[in-house]
Amino acid sequence: MSGAMPMISVLLATRNGAEFLADQLDSLARQSYGSWRLQASDDGSSDATLAMLETFSAQVGTGRVAISAGPGRGATANFLELILKSGPEADWLAFCDQDDIWLSEKLERAVAALCDAAGPAIYACRVFIADQGGRGDRISAMPGQPLGLRHALAENGMTGNAMVLNAAAAALMRRAIGGTKDRAALEAGYHDWLTYQVISAAGGAILFDPVPGLHYRQHGGNLVGSGQAKGQALARIRRVLSGDYGRAVRRQATALLSLPDLGDEGRMIAFQLLSLREVSIWKRPAILRRLGIYRQNRAEDWVLKLLFFWGRV
Repeated sequence: MSGAMPMISVLLATRNGAEFLADQLDSLARQSYGSWRLQASDDGSSDATLAMLETFSAQVGTGRVAISAGPGRGATANFLELILKSGPEADWLAFCDQDDIWLSEKLERAVAALCDAAGPAIYACRVFIADQGGRGDRISAMPGQPLGLRHALAENGMTGNAMVLNAAAAALMRRAIGGTKDRAALEAGYHDWLTYQVISAAGGAILFDPVPGLHYRQHGGNLVGSGQAKGQALARIRRVLSGDYGRAVRRQATALLSLPDLGDEGRMIAFQLLSLREVSIWKRPAILRRLGIYRQNRAEDWVLKLLFFWGRV
């Protein structure tokens, strides 16, 4: 790498995370890439979370950790608020979950991958699927299809804990969130899914590292599972049949349409996706082919097409 090392603002949303938080903070302190600062937003923890953050701040040095009160409306709202408050403008962003364990090279690999990007760009990596104790060597799947807007509209294919945004992508997210007239629509979805959609809609680079960068802890308190653990396939089927998946896709497309400066292609695809129910059932297959949205898993992609055909999305 040449030139100055970018500063990375690590965005950590916490709420009663004391059981696992020490492991995550220790893994941040062990990063081989040293140009980072932590911005933690706590959503009213009643355990030792805040005390642990204060102790960590004292350990890593003055001015390296900022702790603020979250909006109190859930993890998505907390992360969106962190994005808006992040800065300075030159900072890169990395999302951080309170219960994971980063490998020491996570940030260094992200910077190496992103350093030559000319415009907005996101880095993400594979993860080790870990048990409640943080142990596990099973690796998440590689994408089998290209990453981009047509995938992002159908699937949350890049988990936030694996993502790093360069300065241009971070600025784009701040403008998008700050410029929306419907923050509730954004908060009804997921911050990482929205980020993937916004950056891909803007034509940004999506860079995926085949080397795992963290241990993604699976336990009963996870907001969203990895989709890789045992029993997740059955859970996804139940989610589809219950209508939860279709509602999630529509929520994210609605959130995307609420953003300013979305771009003609992104707006057209999101609008047609949401309008598909109003079209004759016999015209839907042709519209779906034209839209070209897809999931990574072939079987799940066929299910997606059937859901759209029958008006379940």
